[in-house]
Amino acid sequence: MKCITLMAASVLAATIVGCQMPPRHTAALDPSLHVMPSRRVILVGESTHLVAHSRDLAGSGNVQWTVSPAVGRITVESRPGSTAMFTADQPGAYVIKATVQRPDGTWVTSRDIAITVNGPVIATER
Repeated sequence: MKCITLMAASVLAATIVGCQMPPRHTAALDPSLHVMPSRRVILVGESTHLVAHSRDLAGSGNVQWTVSPAVGRITVESRPGSTAMFTADQPGAYVIKATVQRPDGTWVTSRDIAITVNGPVIATER
C-alpha cells in the first residue's frame, strides 16, 4: 500500500493523508476447477479416483476429462461428471485435465494433474 502525506499551512495546520490501495487481483476471484486424485502414483492396471471441485461454477455443464497420452482411460462415474476413475495398462507419466463450460459459454480448465503409472505392460484385448 502506498501512502502520500500532504502538509497544508493556513491558520489551522492540517495534515492530509491519502492511501492508495494496491490493484485488486481478479485472478483469485475467477471461477476455478480443481482436480484431486486419490493417488498420484499407481501400478499398471490399478485405478485412481478423480474428483473435480469447482468454485463459482454453479449451473455449469458436464465435466469433460482428457488424458495424455491417450493410452490411459478415464471412466466417468457420475453426472455431471465430477467424479471419474483413471486406469492405464502401460507404465509412464500421464497428464489429466478437466474442463467445464460456464453458463455464460466460456470454458474453465483445471491445471495439469500428473499421474505416474509404474510396473510392466499388461497385454489387453480390445
